Amino acid sequence: MPTIDKSIGAYHDSSNARIRKIAGYTGPAVYNTTGDPITPQDLGMSRIELILFANALSGTTPLYPVWNPDAATGGGKVKWIVASTGVEVAQGVNLSTYFTRFEAIGK
Repeated sequence: MPTIDKSIGAYHDSSNARIRKIAGYTGPAVYNTTGDPITPQDLGMSRIELILFANALSGTTPLYPVWNPDAATGGGKVKWIVASTGVEVAQGVNLSTYFTRFEAIGK
């Protein structure tokens, strides 16, 4: 049986107490390995609990955008991972041709 922590966020939200945003996201023109920040205000929220990304494509090279939350700010940063190697994209790489869809959940 898997270990599931039900204390993170609202385990079962049927009350419409959460805000869900579905949108598109284009990578930064100059990637910083500290991550690409997204604030709650960018999404019209007071706190982001989770962002789920689809794979990002540009040509035939897929990248995985990965959400790294920051509990202190209620936002976080997106790290970009090369799908074929599992290694983070290098500092300074132009990711502006990469596009992905995402769903953000928060308050």
